[in-house]
Amino acid sequence: MIDRAVYPNMVTMGNLFLGYLSIIMTMQGRYLTACWLIVIASMMDALDGLVARLVHKSSRFGAQIDSFSDAISFGLAPGLLVYRAVLQEIGVIGLIFGFVPVAAGVIRLARFNIAAKPKRPIRFFSGLPIPTTSLILAGFYLYAQKTNVGLITIPTYLTLIALLGALMLLPIPYRKLPVVAVKNSKWALLGRTYLVTITLLFIWQPAKTVFPVMMLYVISGLLEWILVHFRKLKKPLSDEEQFRNENIDHQENHFSKKRRTRR
Repeated sequence: MIDRAVYPNMVTMGNLFLGYLSIIMTMQGRYLTACWLIVIASMMDALDGLVARLVHKSSRFGAQIDSFSDAISFGLAPGLLVYRAVLQEIGVIGLIFGFVPVAAGVIRLARFNIAAKPKRPIRFFSGLPIPTTSLILAGFYLYAQKTNVGLITIPTYLTLIALLGALMLLPIPYRKLPVVAVKNSKWALLGRTYLVTITLLFIWQPAKTVFPVMMLYVISGLLEWILVHFRKLKKPLSDEEQFRNENIDHQENHFSKKRRTRR
């Protein structure tokens, strides 16, 4: 009998194969095709988790395959695409910036793999997920080509890569997609409307939709993180917290006096 864990692993291998094809297309100068392959690979990446839940089976082996596939499809493939399509004109600097999505992606995946696994499903990612970064880099190229507004410039891509690399490594919490709950929530109706709207936009104008939607996701995570920290700064300490802080200060002063006496 076939182990049910094979089914999500097959989807993951499909993701890896699409990343490999994207690299081949980039090497042949077929940049638009390479971009679309990265977009489809990201859909496959979301699908393997769904398949694992449907068959009620997952494995540590599958988790490792998923990490390696993500490093290729969402790290190496978009990094090489950006370098060959835009940045190779500026030599070593372009080479380094093309390497940023690869390096940041591998560091992020390694950090995730060695972290303690939570008992409950996580609601937040620590840092920008690597598939989102690849979708922004590929989606920006598709958007610029479709709109013909001259957005594909070296300074634009350098800024975008630097921003994405920092957001991948910084511990900024990003909600798991979909950002708005679609069930068991008072916002369920809003979540369903949001998903239907995004899906229709992808069907109607996919080249113009990927980049703006992913950038909204990036901005939403940043804004939520800023608002949470601002509220913490504004929130007054409770009596218990104030007493605890005063007690800690008192103990520190007591120990410092003892040290000075011994001296």
